[in-house]
Amino acid sequence: MSGNVWEWIWDWRTQYPDTPQSDFRGSNAGTYRAGRGGAWNTGSAEVRVGLRSGLEPDGALIQTGFRLARTGG
Repeated sequence: MSGNVWEWIWDWRTQYPDTPQSDFRGSNAGTYRAGRGGAWNTGSAEVRVGLRSGLEPDGALIQTGFRLARTGG
């Protein structure tokens, strides 16, 4: 979805740690949900999966989407 819309993810917005991470998860609580990937109206430097932004949990933006994922069998 990179470059199409910001991807709304489950994590709360937090800073990345200084050490390398695998499957980084944000805080258990916070003010803003994390969004990643950039959108059609952002600059080219922001269109990457590693970029995270804070999105208001009750807000609605035309450049924000989400992806359904299934776990388990």
